[in-house]
Amino acid sequence: EGKQIVINEQVNKEGVTIELIDAIKTDVNLTINYLQDIDPAIHERWGYVEAELYAIDNLGKKYELPYNGGTGIVDGDSSEDILWNATIHGLNPEATSITFYPFAHVSNSQSDNKRIDFEPITIELN
Repeated sequence: EGKQIVINEQVNKEGVTIELIDAIKTDVNLTINYLQDIDPAIHERWGYVEAELYAIDNLGKKYELPYNGGTGIVDGDSSEDILWNATIHGLNPEATSITFYPFAHVSNSQSDNKRIDFEPITIELN
């Protein structure tokens, strides 16, 4: 059991949109659902996109967010439109807010790759 936190915030850059949809907070974990939505034109240069997050709470603790998995969006504009789910384990119970730092890795079959960093998104945990 946990408390749902509705987020519905998005950032975009260079044809990649990341939307933080919602989170479920328990005493020790925070699980977040987020969407990567890719402009089909991005496939002219990049074949693969992988959106990820890291976070820092208001007390300064940094969290990695390994994703639990993702599912493709049926009828999405791009084959790289994916709904991801990731969990912060060991969430500081004293934290009242957390800032997510979205980033994406884009790559192609020629071993070209690039990291795109997005504007941070802060949510209240209470």
